[in-house]
Amino acid sequence: LAELQQYLKALPSNIPIPKESTYNFSNFSPDLDWTAEIGEAAAVNRELEVRFGSHAGGLKIMERGPETEAVVDVLETWIKKYPGDILLEKWTYDILEAARGL
Repeated sequence: LAELQQYLKALPSNIPIPKESTYNFSNFSPDLDWTAEIGEAAAVNRELEVRFGSHAGGLKIMERGPETEAVVDVLETWIKKYPGDILLEKWTYDILEAARGL
């Protein structure tokens, strides 16, 4: 997660810092209906899918700044709560790979 944090802080300046983030990771919580329906860890995964969009063709980081960087705190919180959850670990890997590719 520390490496991911560094990469997100160093995203290229041609990626915009929006006035209103579509990511909004500083205000992250899984949808309550999804949590009741599929469980908390799966709801976190679904919420990440909604915010990052489709993985088809690889995850793409569309904005930078504090709201994007806050995904590290989100992942840290939920990985601590659900250690070994393969979907959360895959999110960490996929976001890191997307950031490395920029």
